[in-house]
Amino acid sequence: MVFTRKPYQIDSVYYEDNTLKIGCECQEYSEALTGGKGSFKDTKGRMTISVFSPANNLITVKVTNHHAAPRSKGTAAIELVPTTGTLDDLGEVLAFKSGNLEAHINKKTFAIKFIFCGNELLAQTANMPVFYKTGSGTENCYAISSDACTGASFNIGSRELFYGLGSAGSSIVRNGQIVKCNASGSKPGTGFVPFILSDSKYGLFVNTNKPVTFDVGSNSGKLSFEAESEEIEYSIIAGNTLVEILEIFSQLNGRTPTG
Repeated sequence: MVFTRKPYQIDSVYYEDNTLKIGCECQEYSEALTGGKGSFKDTKGRMTISVFSPANNLITVKVTNHHAAPRSKGTAAIELVPTTGTLDDLGEVLAFKSGNLEAHINKKTFAIKFIFCGNELLAQTANMPVFYKTGSGTENCYAISSDACTGASFNIGSRELFYGLGSAGSSIVRNGQIVKCNASGSKPGTGFVPFILSDSKYGLFVNTNKPVTFDVGSNSGKLSFEAESEEIEYSIIAGNTLVEILEIFSQLNGRTPTG
């Protein structure tokens, strides 16, 4: 049996070393026995979402499972050390800023919306913004396991086009595909790369050495991705042009050898 859970109620917020750390209680997804729609219910377990920025116009999100209980509860950001002033409390949302890119986090029910130059860039799905799946343990007592997957999902535009993910000889446009990126066993320039580029002028990179599966709207208007791991770290890169986004990505991760 596969157990699926998501972060739901935020119960702690810290801002430390220019990193926003959000503690969440979880809900579990249950399949309907009658064949109807599944439902969510409160369950044990916690997730911690860390938000930080390694470069201008780039925001990284890290999701960790089985995290300890918060030091104290509350949705007001507790500032632990002097910061560079990249976090704003807007009442119902927290706004983490990096250049012209902002991550807006709903304080009540966890979800992230990315804003670039004042315009919405992309937003997580309300139903399953972040998810964790495992076949180990029991309903109320998950066990750390090698078969666990952690991922996230975003709504995509009806005419939005996606490119990337590597692999020589593959189709350029990735819409409608399910692509598995495996970091091992590939020659430089021929393997899959967990980086996808949207013509809405953002890139999404999953920073991991574990296999990552991307579902680019194969059966719904959603972009989802999951790593075979107890945690996942992904970055959103925004820019005025696709070339600008690729330049930021290559500066952070290096360029593929051509010789």
